[in-house]
Amino acid sequence: MRSGRRRRRADCQLWRRKSTRPRQCRGLVVLQGRSGRLQRLGNAATGKTYWQADSLDAAGCATRQLFAGGSAAVNRVYNNRDRVELVDAGAAFQERYLYDSVGNLKTCNLKITAGTPY
Repeated sequence: MRSGRRRRRADCQLWRRKSTRPRQCRGLVVLQGRSGRLQRLGNAATGKTYWQADSLDAAGCATRQLFAGGSAAVNRVYNNRDRVELVDAGAAFQERYLYDSVGNLKTCNLKITAGTPY
């Protein structure tokens, strides 16, 4: 019983290691960048990509993310404090965040341009 627990813990360590080589963990392919942030997540058996950080800013924040093998894209705009100001999913939705002078979130405005809100 104990050896099984240790083995699972060792699998989870893959998420914490900094490596630019793809690693496999529980059926997923995980690729981390030099900063240790996640860059790509995919299926190990099929090779399909679920999520990918398509472009990064100087701080390493994902400014463009691709979902479902690139069929859906989400763009993010960050302020000078590395907080998200705008999330834009093109024709689907747009979300704006406003912060006070010390950086606390004041408002979040969601504008759904396609589909039905849930």
